[in-house]
Amino acid sequence: MPRNIYRGKRVHVTLPVNLYEKIESMSQSETTSLSQMIVRLVLEAVAAREKSQG
Repeated sequence: MPRNIYRGKRVHVTLPVNLYEKIESMSQSETTSLSQMIVRLVLEAVAAREKSQG
């Protein structure tokens, strides 16, 4: 798949160091990029919140 097909939005976020390190460790253990791990975690959190709200 060509790289230019994904049309996501960029956001700059400052994370607490301990949270960054936990996410970095998770991404390394699952051999995925840090940014893809963050996207996955955000998607999971949004889905969980939507499920709990209704």
